[in-house]
Amino acid sequence: MEGEKDPRNLIIVFQSILVIIQQLPFDLFVEELFEVTACYFPIDFTPPPNDPFGISREELVLALRKVLSGTSKFSEFCLPLLLDKLSSDLTSAKLDSLRTLTACCPVYGAANLKVYLEPLWYGIRREVYQSGEDEVEEAACESLTCLARTLSRSTTQSGEDSLLEVLFDLIMKDCLRYIKEPEHRLMAQTSKVLLA
Repeated sequence: MEGEKDPRNLIIVFQSILVIIQQLPFDLFVEELFEVTACYFPIDFTPPPNDPFGISREELVLALRKVLSGTSKFSEFCLPLLLDKLSSDLTSAKLDSLRTLTACCPVYGAANLKVYLEPLWYGIRREVYQSGEDEVEEAACESLTCLARTLSRSTTQSGEDSLLEVLFDLIMKDCLRYIKEPEHRLMAQTSKVLLA
């Protein structure tokens, strides 16, 4: 499948892999199944003029996103990929990463997100504070909300901080300095983070 460029075939392949990961045991091939689909992330496709097939970039993006967020077994491979693509200079890659993270959080669950809390927060924070693009800031805030919602559903051992508390500690550590200086230019972004 690697190297496939025909969007019709890619849609079929993504749909087939989704069926496999949802209905068949594939524990021995988790990484391989992830790799053959993840090589297409983020989707870079512009339909040719007068395209007779009518497959849009958005259809490919959504089909691939369903696969990447289709099972928690992909978390250990997908989260580093999303973090890597979030640091891209391309707005479309940032948006795809954030929107895919939003789709993945509830499926992956708190236990799989735990290891990546700090880098996820730092990546989201960077996009809220530095992107300068409203769409990226909004997607980052949506990801943060979804991450917090997912963590809020986790249970903890007695005496341990909940994962949500760990995330809030990270957020507050960064946000407090701007809250204390309302005239600071990052106060608006800090407000967005806290509202998320």
